Formats: sequence, C-alpha cells, structure tokens
Amino acid sequence: MFDAKPLASNKIILDGLSFDTQGSDQQPLCPTILRSAHHQFKAMLSHHSAVLVVRLESRINHFSSCNTSMLRVLKGFIRQLKQRYKLKRVGYQWVREIERSTKQHYHLVIAIDGNKVNYPANIHRLWEKCHERALLPKPFTPKNSYVNVSRGDLRAYRDVIYRVSYLAKCRGKDFSRSWPHNFACSRVPMGDRLGEMFAVNNNGITA
Repeated sequence: MFDAKPLASNKIILDGLSFDTQGSDQQPLCPTILRSAHHQFKAMLSHHSAVLVVRLESRINHFSSCNTSMLRVLKGFIRQLKQRYKLKRVGYQWVREIERSTKQHYHLVIAIDGNKVNYPANIHRLWEKCHERALLPKPFTPKNSYVNVSRGDLRAYRDVIYRVSYLAKCRGKDFSRSWPHNFACSRVPMGDRLGEMFAVNNNGITA
C-alpha cells in the first residue's frame, strides 16, 4: 500500500528491525519505496543464499510524461541478464525524478543471484549497451555501486538498505500524479527460505 506521509528520519523500521537511512528533516523519504525494495530483496534472499545488489542510473534525451523509453531498456536488459547468466529471476526497483533539469532521470537497483554473479562490471557494460542501442545517453555509473549480501548477514543487509534509501528521497518526485508514475518494483514471489533471512547477526546472536 502506498504511504504518502514522508519519513523525516534517518531510521526506518522494517520487519521489526531498525535500519539507518539517508533521510533527515531536510531530506524526507517516501517509506513505500523503501518497503517495496525491502520486500523484493527479501524475496530474492528467500530463493538464493547470496544476492548481488547493484545501483544503476538512466537518462533520456527529452522530457516525457511517461516512462516508456526507460522501461523498454529495462525489459531488454533483464532479458539479456537472464540469458547470459542463466538467471531464474531478477529483482529490481526504479524511481523517476525531475529536479533542476527539464527532463526526468531514473535511479534503479537490481538484485540477482550472487552465486552466479558477484561483481557488477559486466552488468554495467550491458546496461550501457542497452542504452546505446536505444539511442539514449550513456548512463552514469555510481561509485561503490554494489553490495554482496548473504542470507542472514544483517550487517551487509543494513548496508543495502542504507544505500537504496537514496532512491526513496521525496525530492524530485511528482506525488501529484499516481504513484506508479514515480516508481515501481519487480514481483518476485517469496521462496521457502524466508525464515532464515535474519536468523542471526554477525555475532551469531538472534536478531
């Protein structure tokens, strides 16, 4: 469910656990975005013992009231990822923003089977090629763009939530329109290993 109330805090509670975020009084977050990303990360970890989480960026050539260009690139990118690495599923979250520019840009995060891919260099190259084929600008590659997280590794998962919280900032999003216009996520279903998600922390103590 979409929660329109901004979260003006550097903490968020997810499944009873407190996580640090990049939010503040000056930069409130949209909690629905973080919760939907968290749900998809949980789903991926319920299927795979390790997951690679990668930040991506996308720009378009001119303003559009819809997200068709980016979504077309994303669809082709995911199809090629699955073919190249024999992936059964790809989790993702994207957000649309317009700030000082007159055209929108996109922040994305994907989550894939970390047992098959544990470094993002080729993923970024494929993302660039998908943009090149679509005649879109070369995407910017964020610094420290990835996290390897294993099921039960709460420390690494906290890092994931902190980094992904940047996507949830309210600034730049048009909440006067329907929420699917601003962001969306994959629909990876929960697997059988969900109970092991946060079974222990890094000291071996139940979280």
